[in-house]
Amino acid sequence: MLNNKLNVRLVFLMFAVLLVVSGCSDDDPASPPVQLPEGGYLATSPDSLMALWETALSTMDSTMYSDMYDQDFRFHFSVVDTSEFHLSTDYMTRDETVQTGWNMFSGQEITNWQGVDEPGVARIIFQRMTRETPWEIVAVGSEPPTASARFSIQINVERGFGDTTLMAAGSYDFFAGARDTVLADGTATRFYRLTSMVAVNPDKIPGVINTWGGVHVTYMTNESPQAALEVSDIGGSPLPVYHCDASGSGDTDSGLHPAPYRWQFESGDVWTDWTENHTINHSYQTPGDYTITVEVRDRWGLTDTAGYEVTVIKPELPFPDSPDQLMANFKTIYESMDVERYLKIMHPDFQTILQEETIIDFPDVGPTLDVTEETRIHERMFSGEVVEDPSGNLVPGVRNIRFSGFRAQDAWKMSPEEDIIPNAEWAPFEVNVLFDRGQQFSTLKVGGMIKFYVTSSDSLHEGVTRKYYQMIGQVDLTGGFKSTEEIPWGSIKALWH
Repeated sequence: MLNNKLNVRLVFLMFAVLLVVSGCSDDDPASPPVQLPEGGYLATSPDSLMALWETALSTMDSTMYSDMYDQDFRFHFSVVDTSEFHLSTDYMTRDETVQTGWNMFSGQEITNWQGVDEPGVARIIFQRMTRETPWEIVAVGSEPPTASARFSIQINVERGFGDTTLMAAGSYDFFAGARDTVLADGTATRFYRLTSMVAVNPDKIPGVINTWGGVHVTYMTNESPQAALEVSDIGGSPLPVYHCDASGSGDTDSGLHPAPYRWQFESGDVWTDWTENHTINHSYQTPGDYTITVEVRDRWGLTDTAGYEVTVIKPELPFPDSPDQLMANFKTIYESMDVERYLKIMHPDFQTILQEETIIDFPDVGPTLDVTEETRIHERMFSGEVVEDPSGNLVPGVRNIRFSGFRAQDAWKMSPEEDIIPNAEWAPFEVNVLFDRGQQFSTLKVGGMIKFYVTSSDSLHEGVTRKYYQMIGQVDLTGGFKSTEEIPWGSIKALWH
């Protein structure tokens, strides 16, 4: 009885193939598919491949449907599909196409990739499948060849009593690639598989006619990707640099999006742009507890996140028992934007001597800045927040400060009594400092010479009396003009005055 049923099914298949082939082509001889002893079918011509495709869908035969798709098959959606379903991909892979067919063939209700419950499919009926163009070789010079033809189709996907029927219609280009094989009996044969299907002119009437791509999207299932994150401290100064690696992330069914990663380093909803790079380095400007988060998306836009908590500790600074160590600490404090420590390295008699051209920026102060004024400036500058200048203009916050150059140009020497800052050790430093204010704003640059003055007192440190150095003054000799974004040291301070 079982053999009789198989024979009847095979006869039905052959009849269907011959019927469709004879209706589709005058120049492609009707050549029925070959049924393999181990199961499955081989289509021996492009038209018999299309007949096999129609029969597989009409009979909702999962095995037959799987056999006709090449491993590299792509079903390319129309713009209508990508727009209507807000797709982040414009194609389905072979596995996705086959799985979607199986979902329809099961007759069972499914929950699709968008979390929508869709009713089971009762049957699939071809109202029309007409070849509009002859098969033409499209991969010139390739062997075996690939041929393409355009078909007009109308397919009804009936979903049972009380559920809407999905009717898909329009023109689609089918690509059939030839493959050579040897059958079990030693016979060499050439067969065809679908390598691509492209929506060319799909019909679309909302609520009445769907696209074939839309039917597939409706019955496609997809699991979210799996995000994985490893974070390592790779050193850095003054605060650590964290190397973030999401290469362990993946997706088992649809694959990751071409730009699958984006990163969040601060609280709130501030993310980087999506990127193809699975690694990124990041450093924080201030100590504290932070969560580094990566979000990973697959080709269909489903996402997953992974987080890693880091504690950024304020680095210990060496005891400033020499002018050089004090200046090294000054650079570290500036780059870490640490206002508390900056206040500690300033002597109570500290003053900044402004250039004549920048005095105008401090109309209420005069030619010098004392400790009180320096404190206000650095509290505002190091906060990273947007502030108002004395004229009421908004000044963008500083994201980070970096010294690209900072070197003494002469040995430390004692200033004479008649010096502008008398009886202190001083040395001229060549400086180049960058003030990064974020992508939307220019980076401010300071370059030139600053004379730094330091003084010392005795201090008990770890049970030993040692010299303790503080900064007692700065004389601004930097150059540049505001119009070129290279401005004097004093003008930088004026922004946060």
